[in-house]
Amino acid sequence: WARNPRAQKPTPPPAELSAAAEKSLSAFAGPTPPKAAPVSAPLLSEAEMKPRVARCEESLGIEPADTATLAQRIGKLERSLGLASSASDGTLEERLPPLQRGG
Repeated sequence: WARNPRAQKPTPPPAELSAAAEKSLSAFAGPTPPKAAPVSAPLLSEAEMKPRVARCEESLGIEPADTATLAQRIGKLERSLGLASSASDGTLEERLPPLQRGG
């Protein structure tokens, strides 16, 4: 028991809430805040992404253009899979996994 300096009697420890009280409090408090985003894996280098993009192109029968940048190649793959709306969303590393899954 903790002592309250202003009180004559010792202060009892806080009581544990019943499961029903916990449920009631959580409903009153509203939705729980979202958990922190997981720490992402280290970014892939361009050299690591190129063979992955090439495998995606090969599986879709797309010939890579020698002059195309990696971003252009990923954009072409996205359009081929109907993912063109996401072309400007995220980094190249974030846009690559959906392509590897095939859309």
